[in-house]
This record gives sequence, structure tokens and C-alpha cells, in this order.
Amino acid sequence: MSSASGAAVEGESHLKQSIEDILLTPVGSRLMRREYGSALFSLLDQPDNEVTRLRLISAAVIALWKWEPRITPTQITFESVAQGARTMTISAQRSDSLSAITTDITI
Repeated sequence: MSSASGAAVEGESHLKQSIEDILLTPVGSRLMRREYGSALFSLLDQPDNEVTRLRLISAAVIALWKWEPRITPTQITFESVAQGARTMTISAQRSDSLSAITTDITI
């Protein structure tokens, strides 16, 4: 089900929505599922440097490995788009069809 419209979604659209939901949900924020989500939010106030970028990539990979078995992350990159905003590009391989998938998320 689409988080924006409530309409049914499937395939690649569902997978991209799932990736976004996992990465944008802070760990500990879901009742009855406290471990769900990623640690990205705890890193957002950190300096914009290589160490923070590596920590953000690590947090994203750990969350996706744990919560989205339909993909294997292959590359995660960041681009600063505005003051304090970054776009994360996630490239992954689907485990069902071995095809590539890429999605962008603004954090």
C-alpha cells in the first residue's frame, strides 16, 4: 500500500518505498517493533566530513541488511543538496531477479 495515496503498490515501487521507510524511521520509534529502522537520525547533526559519511553509509547498510531481505546494497553515495540536506543514492541488487535497483532519498 502506498504511504502517500493508500493505493496498492507492488514490484519495484514497493521495494523503493520499503527502503525509504526503513532508512527514515529512527530506531526505537515504532511500538512493538523497537529495533526497526536505521540509526541515520542519530548522525544527522554530525559534521559534514568523511567520517560522518562513512557512519551514515554504515548505518544505511546495516538497516537494509537487517530489514530488507529482497536486496543486497551495492553502493551508497551522498550529495549535499542544500544547507543541512543531503541526498542519499542507494544502488542495490534484487535477490529475486538479480536486477539492479537505484533510489534516491533526501535526509
